[in-house]
Amino acid sequence: MGQLIEMFNNQYIVYILSGLVVILVFSVLSVFVRLRRLEKRYRSFMKTAVGDMSLEERLVDFQNETENLRNQFGKANRRLMFLEEKIPQCLQKTAIVRYNAFDDIGSDLSFAVALLNEEGSGVVISSLYGRQESRIYSKPINKGLSSYVLTDEEKQAVEKALKSR
Repeated sequence: MGQLIEMFNNQYIVYILSGLVVILVFSVLSVFVRLRRLEKRYRSFMKTAVGDMSLEERLVDFQNETENLRNQFGKANRRLMFLEEKIPQCLQKTAIVRYNAFDDIGSDLSFAVALLNEEGSGVVISSLYGRQESRIYSKPINKGLSSYVLTDEEKQAVEKALKSR
């Protein structure tokens, strides 16, 4: 009788272990099937509408493009700052006054032209037209004033230039 009980217990343990193995195999298969489904969904998700590039490749591509744009923006910003420093020194204000330098010549062929920067500094150029000859003069202008005596026409040209935008 003792042997019978022992055999029953051994068989019972074998059945229990076999059942556990079957449950374990089904669990592993279930996990494997779920993993395959997730992998298919992942691969499908990682494909984009742009050719055969994966989402990861597109993200890396966008990251490279962004870095390139940052570099270009930095260069453009440095160039802009350089130009902003130079603009006040560039000619920005101009004016011309035409007139008759001599009574016997018509058509206002003489002129005074003022070429000034943002600060009102630059040059005034005058041309005196005569029947036999023409003469050209230039005088420096510093903040709207000149160390040389200006003619009325030169003064008008400088004043008009200073008022211009």
